[in-house]
Amino acid sequence: MIRNKFPIQRRFPVLLAALILWSGPAAGAPPLPATPRSVELDRSLQVLGRSVRRCSGSIVDSIVVVGNTHTRRTTIVREMATVEGRVLDEEAVLRDYSYLRGLGYFSEVEIEVRETGPGRCNVVVGVTERPGLFMKYPYPILNYDLERGLSYGIRWRVKNYRGTGQGLVASFEKRRDREHGAGLGWRIPWLAGHRLRLDLSAFSYRRLDEPEQDDFIRSRNGVGLRFGLPLTKGIMRQTWITPDLALEMRSSRCSLNGAPTAADDLQRQVYLVTGLTVTYDSRDNLIAALRGAYTGASVRRFTSVDGPRQQYTFMSLAARGYIPLAGIGTIIMALDVDNRDGAVPNFYRLGIGGERDLRGFHGRDLRGTARTIGTIQWRRPVFGPRVWNLPWIGKFDLALNAVAFVDSGALMDSFEELSTDVFTTTGGFGIEVLSPFQDLVRFEAAFSEGGAPVFYVATGTRF
Repeated sequence: MIRNKFPIQRRFPVLLAALILWSGPAAGAPPLPATPRSVELDRSLQVLGRSVRRCSGSIVDSIVVVGNTHTRRTTIVREMATVEGRVLDEEAVLRDYSYLRGLGYFSEVEIEVRETGPGRCNVVVGVTERPGLFMKYPYPILNYDLERGLSYGIRWRVKNYRGTGQGLVASFEKRRDREHGAGLGWRIPWLAGHRLRLDLSAFSYRRLDEPEQDDFIRSRNGVGLRFGLPLTKGIMRQTWITPDLALEMRSSRCSLNGAPTAADDLQRQVYLVTGLTVTYDSRDNLIAALRGAYTGASVRRFTSVDGPRQQYTFMSLAARGYIPLAGIGTIIMALDVDNRDGAVPNFYRLGIGGERDLRGFHGRDLRGTARTIGTIQWRRPVFGPRVWNLPWIGKFDLALNAVAFVDSGALMDSFEELSTDVFTTTGGFGIEVLSPFQDLVRFEAAFSEGGAPVFYVATGTRF
């Protein structure tokens, strides 16, 4: 059992689990007060709010898009909650302003509502596209973890392929002399002009060193696809069901049915992986949300179809609520639950501690099959978005968010062991940097009870 390895701390996790199911304002609810932001963003929202209220109740005759030289008009309009032929809605327009910025294609987004006649209006969307240097050329990647060390590599990402919102990515990453991996991906958010999602991927991984005793993956190579089907017509509050399928070839030292494996004995297996994910999403921004909610539940089943027989299942639940509070910022309440069932190999047993779960906790030697992480995080924009016109490059945008957080998590062999006694609580603070380089980079310092601070540099948002 793992529970006795954790400090006993009776804190907020039970309350957090009850509160995290908040799902945002109901359809038709009045707009929430503007979230406190940096001066630049707040001024833009005030101007936008005045133009919307001036035409409140009007019918939208047309959505006019200007400034787009590469991005197709349909790529922008299809992501908007504002719809031609319908009544202008202030909440929808404010959401569109934030959501279009969060697509990652534009340095600037401006929306203006113009009256065209009694009870009629046009919505004018002005965009400035990010320079091609940041949209379609390779760039270095760097992640740092105090315990695992430095990983580095290169990523070639085309964010807005052919102006359709499609994403192409090729990457290679290495962690010193321990491991390296590469991946290819193609994401199609609207398939053949319809609101369907398709993701295609290929991956390769190889371990460079070899532990003397522990089970480990020597190499894994595979391909996969995901197909998303919308269950709702609305854009502001979306529900999706996404089946996925993958084929993986793996070479590993793996204990089978509890029997130890010889140190030089590698198992070669081919796995069929099937899965299903259901999500609800009402976030106003996919890079750094300030309001809305996200909930997702997924199950993935691994079945060996060649080589030694094994079968096991990964199950997960994620929930995030983004609650704007006037004068404070946004409070994010999050809950992540993972469970792994069946003949799970030792290298796929869950760990805890790191930049993506219990930040600040030194527990990478712990392993279990059940894990829960709860978080309360504060996010507030403190700078930007500010735009500079760089010679020979184009317009470069930058914004900063300040964050502070409390994480509380537990790792177990079974959820039957779950109680307040098994939780460990950590806390910390940091800065989120939003720019064309990586969309979002996190610089965080986290602390656990009686431990030295742990510093993280990580790409991509956790919330």
